[in-house]
Amino acid sequence: HLFEDVDSRSARLVAEIVSRRSLAWLKAEDSVALSDLFATQLLRTHFSRTTPMRLAEDLREMIRRVGYDPDTDPAMAMPTDSSLRLGAAEAFLGRHPHTGALLRLRPALYTATGAGRFVISDHPVTRTNAFLYGDHGLASPGILVLLPSSPELTITLQCPTIVQRYESASGMNLPPEQATRARRYRDGLRSGEPIEIDDDMVIWANSHQIVQSRRYLYGATDA
Repeated sequence: HLFEDVDSRSARLVAEIVSRRSLAWLKAEDSVALSDLFATQLLRTHFSRTTPMRLAEDLREMIRRVGYDPDTDPAMAMPTDSSLRLGAAEAFLGRHPHTGALLRLRPALYTATGAGRFVISDHPVTRTNAFLYGDHGLASPGILVLLPSSPELTITLQCPTIVQRYESASGMNLPPEQATRARRYRDGLRSGEPIEIDDDMVIWANSHQIVQSRRYLYGATDA
């Protein structure tokens, strides 16, 4: 029941985005709801709920390898199912820093123009970095966060540093193909209209769903 309000709000928001195929209509409260949707989906998945258990298992195994029995130390006991559920609820109720970090990112839509279609997984919000030196923290320069909303559309949240790169690209002496691509991304980020991406980029987005999934992948077809 903790998720009822955010699920209802998010369902209406995603349905509107898919129907309009645009983000240009978003108001301030819609941007907050979009960031909250991303934050909720980061924290509520099976992957997020089971990570503390896996970390505890890994830590106990490391301790055993150095000759110490973790079973003799109450502080190293495995977390109970009840404590994991409580931790998941606390993380959801305390998600506001995540929402705030996501709210500073610029939303944009990717639309598939070729034969490829987006897939989604049981850990649907994926993170990558546009810069070789960047990491996956929500406050990291170059962070890019993606959430598929239909087989043809993916909602992205892009770091202001990425936006700045596209804005400044028009003044650079880029090869024609790169210049055209930079203008397409720049215009989409400015307008909220979908940014067309080819099959290679769809495969790139899908690869992050596959790598960051826990067990399940979902697609519009069986192929």
